[in-house]
Amino acid sequence: MTDPIQSSSSSIEVKIEQQPLTCPSCPTGPDAIPVWLRDRTETWIECDNCDIWYHAVCVNVDPTDVERIENYVCSKCAQTTTQTTTWLRTSTREHSRINYADLDNGDMAACTKGERGGNKWKKLLEEKRFTANRFKKMRGSELTLEWVKKNGFDEPIIIEDAEGLDMVMPGADTTVSDIAVAVGLDHPVDVIDVSTQQELQGWTMESWAAFFEDPNRTDTLNVISLEVSDTPFASQIVRPRIVRELDWIENVWPRHLRLTEYPKVQLYCLMSVKDSYTDFHIDFGGTSVFYHIIRGEKNFYFIEPTPKNMKRYESWISSPDQSLNFFADFVKECQIVKLKTGNTMNNRNRLLLRIIPTGWIHAVFTPADSIVIGGNFLHSMGISGQLRTFELERRAHVNIIDEKTDNNKPYGKMKNDAPHSLCSTEIDGLTELTKFLRRQLAKLDKSSGVSSEERKAIRNAMPDNVTDPSQLTRRLQRRLNRVLIQRLEVAKDELEACLVRMKREREED
Repeated sequence: MTDPIQSSSSSIEVKIEQQPLTCPSCPTGPDAIPVWLRDRTETWIECDNCDIWYHAVCVNVDPTDVERIENYVCSKCAQTTTQTTTWLRTSTREHSRINYADLDNGDMAACTKGERGGNKWKKLLEEKRFTANRFKKMRGSELTLEWVKKNGFDEPIIIEDAEGLDMVMPGADTTVSDIAVAVGLDHPVDVIDVSTQQELQGWTMESWAAFFEDPNRTDTLNVISLEVSDTPFASQIVRPRIVRELDWIENVWPRHLRLTEYPKVQLYCLMSVKDSYTDFHIDFGGTSVFYHIIRGEKNFYFIEPTPKNMKRYESWISSPDQSLNFFADFVKECQIVKLKTGNTMNNRNRLLLRIIPTGWIHAVFTPADSIVIGGNFLHSMGISGQLRTFELERRAHVNIIDEKTDNNKPYGKMKNDAPHSLCSTEIDGLTELTKFLRRQLAKLDKSSGVSSEERKAIRNAMPDNVTDPSQLTRRLQRRLNRVLIQRLEVAKDELEACLVRMKREREED
């Protein structure tokens, strides 16, 4: 499908100058587009049956209703198919609308109707309807690299029994004060005001521990970006074996650069007070995440990254009205996962670990004070999704990764896996990677029309040891071609053997 709208975002809201002026349902005649219509053709809608785009007003759809249509069928297709236009299911309760501007102006009553701090998020979530999750629940011993390659890594995984994960984590009696001492009392920490979802400045681990453990605290604050890889606290942590086996930084990033240059995203310590909330997001760069609860509780709200949901998400994060809308209202389904520390009768920890694959849109609520160890990682099972997320972040001008955590460079440092060790998901991902690299190289040509700033950004993302990116891309393409030819030969042999067996069986009959 080709979107007729050419803009820096896949949002349905675009300027007339950036799109074709007419659609198949526009009025025809000498004065084809009247003035009143020209002023209302910024919003388009696509027929989900024929993939043709129309001005919303030309097909009698209110532009403000477009985002709430789940499946649109144009009048022409409606005559030849049984499909009909369907709308997203909405709650019968009054929708909560959060206005951060009111918060910034100090008007808590206008924003939350009397609720303070994180309580407004709790109230909002209680008003919503969520679907019970259908995600895979496994024992740690079952989650192996062989299982992932055979079954894929397309949905969140919940580990109900941590035994067999081959990980080491701080004990359940660990306190924030313990973490502050291990990390360093003077270590700076980014603190989020949950009410406004804005960052507060000037905090250290010492002041954060004093706040977190104060029984009389009144604010709802959250710490979700304390990276501890290069602190003494990291000596108490060993990530799950499956994460270590998948992580490109662990397996691909040159060892000599680990001392000076690598994305420091492998180990985070998240400390959230009761009623903390993180709004819907995709983890940066399309990274996957492991999430181990030391103590406390977490509720996760997951939205599958289907093409429609991703388009709605991009439109939402790019909208000036983002703060006024709860993103789950714009999608058909949002699945809830509730995790907490606890013990079964046989004293094995349960519901402790969650692994999120590439691109899943999710929000997080904290019903009780919690301490979590987590980390981000790129891997070969999610290349296509990682590239899609990268492109989405570029279009939406998301700028959340600095030079020290550039997650694009591993693409240029991937090791040469033996062809027979690659599963179909990895081959598909490497094929998408090759196409991506070729597009990036084409942009380096001055005649491509790309700005000098974007060309500079592409060059800066290249590893220093890649002196000839064109040659690297050609080598990757040739290697993929050999793998694909080998796979075709194997498939051909298997088909011939199958035909021989069928012929023999017929003759015996």
